[in-house]
Amino acid sequence: MRLLSHWNYVRMFGLLSGLHSTLSYAEVTETSEPLQLQASYWKDAAFLKSFNGTYRVQSQVEPYVETAERDLFVSIQPLMAEGKREEALKVLTQSKLKTAAVEFNRGNLYFELGEDEEALKRYQLAIELYPSFLRAHRNLGLVYARLEKLSEAQRHLREALQLGDNHGATFGWLGHCYAQSEKISSALQAYRMARLREPDTANWIAGEAFCLQSLGKIREAQALLEEVVERYPQEVSYSLMLVDVLLQLDNEQKALATLEWLYRKEKLEGSSLLTLANLYLRVDRAALAKELIENEMEGFLEHQKTGLYRWLSNAHGIVDWEGVNQILTHLADQNKEIVKDKGYKQVLAQHLAQKEPARAQELYQELVEESPLDAALLVGFAKFLAEQDQRELALIQLERALRVESEHAQALLLMGQIYVKKEQYTKSLLYLNQVKEEYASESFERYLVAVEKRAELE
Repeated sequence: MRLLSHWNYVRMFGLLSGLHSTLSYAEVTETSEPLQLQASYWKDAAFLKSFNGTYRVQSQVEPYVETAERDLFVSIQPLMAEGKREEALKVLTQSKLKTAAVEFNRGNLYFELGEDEEALKRYQLAIELYPSFLRAHRNLGLVYARLEKLSEAQRHLREALQLGDNHGATFGWLGHCYAQSEKISSALQAYRMARLREPDTANWIAGEAFCLQSLGKIREAQALLEEVVERYPQEVSYSLMLVDVLLQLDNEQKALATLEWLYRKEKLEGSSLLTLANLYLRVDRAALAKELIENEMEGFLEHQKTGLYRWLSNAHGIVDWEGVNQILTHLADQNKEIVKDKGYKQVLAQHLAQKEPARAQELYQELVEESPLDAALLVGFAKFLAEQDQRELALIQLERALRVESEHAQALLLMGQIYVKKEQYTKSLLYLNQVKEEYASESFERYLVAVEKRAELE
């Protein structure tokens, strides 16, 4: 029975039907990092203008400034005007005044000088002396955010808002805290409030786009990211976010063009290079994929070895056998120890299955002996055995895999397919029915109906 191809499971069906497929979105993209706000934000003109405003007095939400304190602050104004933060800090530190306002301004200076731990101490002391000190809460939240202590940052940013804060940075960083704790709807609202107040801050635009993407509003996310990339083409992370969205929308050519532009500008590295190599596979440009892998081999070996193994696995059946063989040989020549890596041996076994099945089987058996509880490995071995028409041995490996991971979808699907090949249709349905939601599609539904009809005749 020839099985119909489908994006999500054709590679599994290809085992028994001889079909091949392009790579899925998940196979193209390497694991994305969580949304990161750009470090350049701390030097952004809008933020600096807002932050410098915190040196001014807001009597309704901060302690009353006595004459002695006011005289002290006036005395450092010339130093501040000349950008002499260290000298101004020295004056404040030498003063005998230890009030909430003085400690707060010391915290500001430490913050500007990048001494975050000292800034924390000063802001905390200011809050101890005056608990409803709005801007001390706000700036303490910003320091915690810069230190990536987001739960503490969230607490103080929310306190600042409850006290009446209305700054874009407060909403924006609160949005970032929510996003990192996967409170996406709350993050979206916070980012939108931040954009109302700081409409030109790239971080808040990107943050809103991230939330929209997470909520499945992909085209809205695309529009925002295209806007931010146009404004800030030098920020690579925004371009990579746009590539991720484009791939979700199946806009392969635009994603590819963006990655190639970054590569030519030497701004692409690590997992993003592997995404480009995988995308080349997906659009049938295998020669360029192979060339990229060969050119960046040294970096992949040092930092992206696991991703490289995944690429080689994806390349199986897309790049010609000799091409993959050259890369595997080159890897072994460059690093003699790599031949002992489990990942390398798995890829080699998959590769050898096409022309040297006996040697591939030996490798699989060796791997299974080393890792008997690796369900994915057991399924891979079973796929190989099924291709070699060793169905009983394949079923043994799948049963072992299901003892390790009872709901392993690929194992269940393959079990069902093997029993179809054995013309045991009723038994095959025991497994196929367990994965019909996982592999839901019109093609799979038609296949399942056909198996059910044959089962009725048994």
